[in-house]
Amino acid sequence: MATHSHHTNLRDFVRMGVTIVKTADIRDAVLNAFYFTHHHLRSTRFIKSQVWYPSVNIIEMTYGCNRNCLGCYIPLEQRHDKKVIDSTILERTITESKNIGIPLFVLVGGEVMSEQMMPLLEATVRSNKDCMFVVCTNGDYIAKQGVGTLANVHNISFSVSIDGFQEEHDFIRGHGSFENTSMALDRLRDSHKAFFVSSTMRNNNDATVLSPEFNHFLKSKGVVYQGVQRFRSPNPEEEYPSEKFLNYLCHIANHRCSYPVPIIHGHISEDLLSQDTQFSYIITSMNGDIRIGKVKEEYGNMAEESLPNIIEKIRNDHRI
Repeated sequence: MATHSHHTNLRDFVRMGVTIVKTADIRDAVLNAFYFTHHHLRSTRFIKSQVWYPSVNIIEMTYGCNRNCLGCYIPLEQRHDKKVIDSTILERTITESKNIGIPLFVLVGGEVMSEQMMPLLEATVRSNKDCMFVVCTNGDYIAKQGVGTLANVHNISFSVSIDGFQEEHDFIRGHGSFENTSMALDRLRDSHKAFFVSSTMRNNNDATVLSPEFNHFLKSKGVVYQGVQRFRSPNPEEEYPSEKFLNYLCHIANHRCSYPVPIIHGHISEDLLSQDTQFSYIITSMNGDIRIGKVKEEYGNMAEESLPNIIEKIRNDHRI
């Protein structure tokens, strides 16, 4: 089976570095390079030593969303709820994460970029300038409003969801979504913000998502890299096959010159889908529950105990 060498990873880092320096404010570029390198080194440390070192905290900021995308894991009724995470839980999570060496936070929803989220989002990013925040978004808000006062905040980058060209993307995310996403990419580029895209591979869009034509389209938008993951579902008929996913990634690893925008999914190796990236991050839910990777049960709650205590439980789990 094809593997992915350290030297290929280095070339990807160089290509991403060149793009971000050309498109983003130099302060955004430097901070993103520093924190993502820290994340890469910490993840590699876990893989090599098999001693658990979480490198990212993924925080669920809200379950509310303006779209009803196919296959969304959030129940429909919760997507209509505009509640956001309690600010006390959020700040404690960030502070205790930084204290144990996690300076990178991925903020997910629902939809994080919205009118009700913006005050909390901006206050959080501005009050924690010693770490980096990645905001995941469908692009609708940015297409209409831009990034507002976040334009002069540099410890932030954006991950925009895009699942193919208009036909495939709108089938999954709803009419008009592709147009908004494309416009959001333009506005992020014109605002000189650091941004990348996230694409979910499904049976009806895989050929497009990983095609050279789509990759060149992303290049024209100033995208730093394309993150890809396979669609997971309780229904085996809907879930994208792991073997097919790995074959696609190995093909790309062997034909990188055809893809001007690096395509990233953790560490491309024989162990890709078994262990490498499943457990190297923490997930904090809106109510403060802590879980990791594909382990469904919670290890603890930030409202009830400290993160170091929860980390110790995770390290004692034989599945890690």
